[in-house]
Amino acid sequence: MKNKSLWHVMCGILLLLWVWLGFCFVMELETARLLSDIPPRGPLKKALLFSWRDGAQDIFSSPFWSALQKAFLRHGYLLQTQQVYSSEQSDLVFCVSKCPKNLPPGKPVYLYLLETPFSWPSFTQEQAVKTFKRIWTYDTDLIKKNNIAGEGIYAWLPIPHPLRKQDKIISETDSAAHANKTLISMVLSNHYNNKSNYQARRQTAKYLIENHPEDFALYGRGWERLKNELSPQGVKNFQTVYKGYIASKSDVMRHTKFFLAYENAIHSGYVSEKIIDGIETGAVPVYLGAPDVSNYIPQGCFINRADFESEEALYVYLKQMPDEVYHQYQTCLSDFIQNAPNHHVAFNVDAWVNIIIRDIFSRESLNP
Repeated sequence: MKNKSLWHVMCGILLLLWVWLGFCFVMELETARLLSDIPPRGPLKKALLFSWRDGAQDIFSSPFWSALQKAFLRHGYLLQTQQVYSSEQSDLVFCVSKCPKNLPPGKPVYLYLLETPFSWPSFTQEQAVKTFKRIWTYDTDLIKKNNIAGEGIYAWLPIPHPLRKQDKIISETDSAAHANKTLISMVLSNHYNNKSNYQARRQTAKYLIENHPEDFALYGRGWERLKNELSPQGVKNFQTVYKGYIASKSDVMRHTKFFLAYENAIHSGYVSEKIIDGIETGAVPVYLGAPDVSNYIPQGCFINRADFESEEALYVYLKQMPDEVYHQYQTCLSDFIQNAPNHHVAFNVDAWVNIIIRDIFSRESLNP
C-alpha cells in the first residue's frame, strides 16, 4: 500500500515537472520570437509585469499588452510576468492592480490600477509617493484628489479594450430574424458583496425569473444561492432559466437580442469588458455602471438601465421595441466598431501604449 502511494506521489511530481519544462520551453520560443522581431541593441534588462490574473502570462494574448511588451523591448527591457521573473530578479516592476509582497528596494516600481477600487492595494499618499514612480488609473477624481498635494505621481490611463474590426456586425431588420433569439441574457457572476453592484444584478435577475422566464436566460457562477430569495414558482422557473457557466460569451450573445452589462461597481471611468463582450455579435447592451460611459461608447449604441424607474419599465421597453429602433442601435454599434480606435484611447493600442512608454522612459533615471 505504501509503495502504491509513493508511486502516485512520484507520478504527480513527474507530471508537474513535465508541465513546468513545457512552460519553460514555450517561454523560450516566445522570447526568441520577440528578439528576432526586435533585435536588442545591447544587454537586456528584466521588467516584471506583476498581474492580478492567475494565468498571468496569458495577458500577452491581448494586442494591448503584446504591444507594450514589444515597446519595452525597444527600450532594452524584456517584459515578463511573475510566472517567469520574481521581483528580486527584476530591474523594473510594473504592477497591475496588485503588487508583490516584497518589492525590491532601489528599483523603479509602477502601478496600474485596473480593477475596481475594492480590489486596489491599500496605501497612504505618503506610502504611494515613496513606493511608486507613477500610478496610472482610469479614476480622474482620484488623480485630482491626490495630485493636489503637488506630488503628481498619478496619471490617467483607461482600461484597454481590444475590438476586432470587421465589415459589419450581425444586423437583422425584421421580427422573423429575431424569432429564435432570447430576448434578454445575463452572462455575469453573482457575489454577495454589499459594496458592489451585484445587488442590482440579483434584483434584475429575480424580477425576470419570477415574471418573464420565457424571455430570459441566465449564465455565470454563483447564482444557485439566488433560489433562497425566490418564490416556489420562481424556484421552478430558475431550473429552466439558469444555464450554468459558459466559457464563450459570444456564443450566447449571438442568440440574444439584448444582454445585461452590469459592472462589478459603479465608478466614474470604470468601463470594463462587460459592455464590450457582446457588441461585436450584434446584441444590444443594457448597461449599468460608469456614469461617464458615453465618453467611451456613443450613447446611441446602448440602453442605459439608469434611465428606467423600474425593472418592469425596462422589460416593457425591450419587449415592445420596434424593429427600426433596434436596427438603429445595431447601426450605431457597427459604426462604433469601425471607428473605435479614433473614438477613444481605450480602443487604440498605439495611443494607450505610448502613454505608458512616455511616462516611464522619458524619466532620466530609466533612459536605457
